[in-house]
Amino acid sequence: MCTSSTNLLVALMRASSIPAGYCIFRVRGGESFGHLVPRIIKRTIDHDSVHIVGYVYINNKWIKCDASTDKEFSESSSHISNITKLITWDGEHDDVHLMPKEHIISISDPIDNIDFQLRKKPRKFTQVFGFHVGNGFIDYLRLMGKDISNSKMLEESFEKWYRKKYLKRYILLKLNATRLVNNVRKISWQARYVHKIKK
Repeated sequence: MCTSSTNLLVALMRASSIPAGYCIFRVRGGESFGHLVPRIIKRTIDHDSVHIVGYVYINNKWIKCDASTDKEFSESSSHISNITKLITWDGEHDDVHLMPKEHIISISDPIDNIDFQLRKKPRKFTQVFGFHVGNGFIDYLRLMGKDISNSKMLEESFEKWYRKKYLKRYILLKLNATRLVNNVRKISWQARYVHKIKK
């Protein structure tokens, strides 16, 4: 969502003869977005994720502007998480979505384009389905977000909605998530076993 919105922002600025570019935030994905997104999606988010916002050159300086959340989406979800609070950019100061500083790995200087980022292919099976589930989650929040009062309710109701709407994808994602959990447990057990032998 952030990529498409930022592309539009940059295009509109450049069409108005205002210099504009991109800023790439590298963030601890599971932690930065984890308090909003359900576990079924959180499992697919890389620890090192990206959030893309716009850079606009005004008054002899580059200013960051985050266009990723529109008014409709904010109204249906910001009561659940501050991360989707609507940005009211004043054109003079940086304004990006609220993310704890400890979740930010790095912030880039202005970049002319993000083609290299768009060419990257998902590295894992779960990422491929994660994009689909993530888009489904955004659609769900737009439709049902106002009726959700807390994250626990969100977790349960979204999973039921997604299962009903996309059953095959839901089953595949759940099966693969189970394999991932089992692999982590196996690695953890092996590490403890090796540690005991060394002792």
